Amino acid sequence: MLIENDLDDRPQYTPWIAALWVEPDMRRRGIAAKLMEAVRKQASAQGHAFCYLCATPDITLLVASSRSKARYPD
Repeated sequence: MLIENDLDDRPQYTPWIAALWVEPDMRRRGIAAKLMEAVRKQASAQGHAFCYLCATPDITLLVASSRSKARYPD
């Protein structure tokens, strides 16, 4: 689920959490949070302080830090 780039117009943001999806009937159970945490740990093990996730229809960028919860970039 960790890839180099997910948006060609934003190459400065790397690596990305890609293809994160939880079926509607399985949501609200913490599954996505557990998946994101696993990928954040993978990114941290590879030496990345941050990883990115495009998660909304209007392509709002979220930043996941190895030290904190997801946030919007400055």
